[in-house]
Amino acid sequence: MSNNYQILISKLDAFIRKYYKNRLLKGGIYSVGSLLASFMVFTSLEYFGQFNTTGRTILFYSFIGITAYLLGNYVILPVSKLYRFGKIINHNQAAEIIGNHFDEVKDKLINVLQLEHKAEFNSDNLLLASIDQKSMELKPVPFANAVNLTENKKHLKYLFIPLLLLVGVSIVAPKIFKVGTERLMNHNVYIAPVAPFKMEITNEELSVLKNKDFNVEVTVSGNQLPDKLYLEQEGNKYPLSKIDKRTYSYIFKNVQQNKNFKLYASGFYSENYELAVIPNPILTNFSVNINYPKYLNKPNETLQNTGDLILPEGTQVKWNIQAEDADYIYFVMAGGSEQLKSSETLFSYKKTVMQNSGYSIIPSNSFVEFGDTIQYSLQVVLDKFPSINVNEKRDSTNNNRFYFRGEISDDYGFSALSFNYRILNEVDSLPGRNKLKSVKLPYNSSVTMDEFFHFWNLEGLNILPGDEIEYYFEVWDND
Repeated sequence: MSNNYQILISKLDAFIRKYYKNRLLKGGIYSVGSLLASFMVFTSLEYFGQFNTTGRTILFYSFIGITAYLLGNYVILPVSKLYRFGKIINHNQAAEIIGNHFDEVKDKLINVLQLEHKAEFNSDNLLLASIDQKSMELKPVPFANAVNLTENKKHLKYLFIPLLLLVGVSIVAPKIFKVGTERLMNHNVYIAPVAPFKMEITNEELSVLKNKDFNVEVTVSGNQLPDKLYLEQEGNKYPLSKIDKRTYSYIFKNVQQNKNFKLYASGFYSENYELAVIPNPILTNFSVNINYPKYLNKPNETLQNTGDLILPEGTQVKWNIQAEDADYIYFVMAGGSEQLKSSETLFSYKKTVMQNSGYSIIPSNSFVEFGDTIQYSLQVVLDKFPSINVNEKRDSTNNNRFYFRGEISDDYGFSALSFNYRILNEVDSLPGRNKLKSVKLPYNSSVTMDEFFHFWNLEGLNILPGDEIEYYFEVWDND
């Protein structure tokens, strides 16, 4: 083919590219304008309609479908044609379009293409010369001018009208598009309809210690206030107590686990709330092992859930404490405290009691440093010294004979009773002088008070003039 014909074909290809550029520009204007209009329509419908999850899902995917159609048909398709993907218009179709714009060249352009088609099967020189001549005649014609990109300005109104409307509504009532968009984006999430009033929980934290009560406090604000307020839990509605026109309350009793609930009034629901349960360290059971001092000859015993104790001095006491949700326990006694750690949920503390004292048991965990404190008293019965009272009487007929009558007493009994004497003399060489002698006396060990008698004859002591005699009775208790 001649160079003139190749130039003609190049000009046709340039026209085809500009043709699809024009379609892309025009389609972009219409698609963006349509998307803006669709956005305003769908968000406004949702804002004023407040549809349920199904309705919002339909709106959301309808908008996605419209967006996909507009972008695919008016943007993606022209771009693909521009880069020769898929089927595009051929040279004959391009000639028809150009001929509609330039009437004087329509027949010539189509005729050249027809002659070129014949030349593919018959390379006649006369035919080729005719193609070259006609191509030269069409060479000055600007085929690309058949497409005027500036004519798309008249279509800009379809973009600016929704754009200006969008900007205006965004300034006057921005919540329409903002709220509508948020609701559509969360189309698969339940969103409570916007009520003409606001229900607000005023508690700083929605958490409660396990086994405790929790009072939910609610305030209502707005121009239209409901007459009644309900708390819905697991499909059941419970009325709230009305404190005043705008304040309500509801008490969860003895909360054991997390509670999910929401508020309801006049057909409107609040958001979902959760009352969280915090592990509450509490004492569940305890026992006290009591080991009495051996000299009491008293059997050991175990007390259940008895904290106030009256015990003999020197008693060894072991507290075995069971607690729930407790990481450790503070055992406070006599101004000091000890942190007890559990051994298989059992806390133990051992002490030998010597004096009166109050004591406290305080369960704790990582959430509650000091749980409910339990206080008890410990009274210690001191082991008193034994007492002895003696009456002395001298024989009226013999001054060397003495009669003694006495009483001994102790809180727990006796272990020994003796009469002791010593002859004091400055001359230590005399036998038996300055040495203490002791005589064991009988007593009843099974009683706490006993009477005793003793006879003492000085004649057998070999007392010399100037000697001094020291004597006394001594008693031991059973420790």
